[in-house]
Amino acid sequence: MNQTANYGLSQWEATDRILMENFNSDNSKIDAALKAQADTLESLSQKAGGRLLGTLKASASGTTCEFRLDGVDWSAWREVHLVADPYTDSGAVVTVYACGSNAVMCVLSGNTSADRAQHASLGHMVLYPLFDPRNRATVIDLCEGEMRDVGYQFSNLTYVRMIVNNGHTLKAGTALEIWGAK
Repeated sequence: MNQTANYGLSQWEATDRILMENFNSDNSKIDAALKAQADTLESLSQKAGGRLLGTLKASASGTTCEFRLDGVDWSAWREVHLVADPYTDSGAVVTVYACGSNAVMCVLSGNTSADRAQHASLGHMVLYPLFDPRNRATVIDLCEGEMRDVGYQFSNLTYVRMIVNNGHTLKAGTALEIWGAK
């Protein structure tokens, strides 16, 4: 009986005696190879790619919304993306601040539809903790194409606050998505 080059699987010829133990042996080899491949893919997926860490939503309407970031393990991520999705009335301008300070992270227009698929304006902010929460937080505001100093180490960046301009409202359903990339 011949065997395959890579996994040593049985290859019978017309004159070979076929035994159950050969099938069992081949199945064990195939199972082990598939398991090794699955483990490798799982390991790689833990090291690369973007992952949605959470979606936070405001449950009530008002002029401000706070979103807690204490669930973010800054030491686990090369970069963290915050995607602000303000649901507002027409003509609103929303500013995202870091930790209640005057450090502006993003400025964007509000969205007047509850249907996110119709939203024209999402505030995309990129932060680079580089796996170290002691690094100073700097944000890239992709709405305005600006880089801004947040004024904190990542370990102290525990929440962001959205504030809408006077005479407007942030509606319940206003959201913040948190994405991590390794």
